[in-house]
Amino acid sequence: MCRRGVIRRIFRGAYTTTKDIRVIVTWLYMPSYISLEYALFLRGVLDQVINMIQVVTPHRLKNYELEIFGSTIRYYRIPSRLMFGFTHEYSDIDNRFYYLIAHPEKAILDMIYFGRNIRTYTIRWGSMDSDRILKYSKYYPRWVREKLDVIMFQSSIMA
Repeated sequence: MCRRGVIRRIFRGAYTTTKDIRVIVTWLYMPSYISLEYALFLRGVLDQVINMIQVVTPHRLKNYELEIFGSTIRYYRIPSRLMFGFTHEYSDIDNRFYYLIAHPEKAILDMIYFGRNIRTYTIRWGSMDSDRILKYSKYYPRWVREKLDVIMFQSSIMA
């Protein structure tokens, strides 16, 4: 079936029928969802182009960085209690399949949680739901909420 092009081999023991890398990376290790800068870019909240697909999962993986069909994928491990705040989007390449992607507010909180430097990006804060980000932040450790307060205060001064 691989030779006929019906299915494609991802790596030993893993095959796919879709060509959409976003579908593949979120179904490869379930549950998982696209987050961080890549989710913000796909949602139109971040202007910068992000080359690495960033995926969040509660699984412990041997290899956190993979190369699949020419795309670099980085998996981040998150506690199961923080596996929320995402939705499914149907693939624009093959609408039989969907992938899971974080809401922009959740992606911001994940960035803080994983120590990403938010200040290096141009984020459209006006498109964020402030009630949602505050609601989601209650499930994160205190230090994440404190850092979020500082970032939101600074972004309101700059706006």
